[in-house]
Amino acid sequence: MKVKIIFNNIKDKEFLDSINLEIPFFVEYIDINTVKGKKDGWKLMNYYGTQTFPFVELELDNEKDRYKPFYSENGNAIFQLINYLSNI
Repeated sequence: MKVKIIFNNIKDKEFLDSINLEIPFFVEYIDINTVKGKKDGWKLMNYYGTQTFPFVELELDNEKDRYKPFYSENGNAIFQLINYLSNI
């Protein structure tokens, strides 16, 4: 399992680092404020048609639903990710 998190606020990264989830996964952070992060981040976010931060993409191990995006205009995508992982 792999998680990509695109953020524009360092507090989102620190918040996810502080949570102790029992599911092992690899986390890739993409800072939209860097040159490389802008290119990679906007490319991924445009694929899903969103411009909200933080944006989270979960890459699952199964083939049926391999990629699951999390983004929210009125909430936080990190909380959506936590809820999803706790219900797997």
